[in-house]
Amino acid sequence: MNPFSPARTLMMAGMLAVAVVGASAAQVNATAPEHNTKATCTAAGYVWDAELRECADIPCWNSTFGGGEPGEIKFRNGKFYMCDGFSGGWVLYGRVQPTPLPPNLDPVKTKPTPAGPVAPLPTSGLLAR
Repeated sequence: MNPFSPARTLMMAGMLAVAVVGASAAQVNATAPEHNTKATCTAAGYVWDAELRECADIPCWNSTFGGGEPGEIKFRNGKFYMCDGFSGGWVLYGRVQPTPLPPNLDPVKTKPTPAGPVAPLPTSGLLAR
């Protein structure tokens, strides 16, 4: 009697199970794209590029923004990012430019003066010194 025979059989069964599961996962990922013509792409609401002959239907995902549909826009740190349906990546779409304050409202440039934004101290009444 060989004590390694059951262990060898169990290992072969495990390898066969991994091969079956791996092959079925590869088969699922190898399916044809759903929107492979202009008619099906535009009917689903996506953009068709005639030069590339490709539909912009790839959803986006990364650890910073999470998931998103093609054309979706997200805002982070003063920048707008859009989900690019052709590449499946987030691309910089625009930035927010801060507008400078007018000199009379800018606290750094405004000096308090009696005639300026700070009122002079009262000379009589309850608040007088």
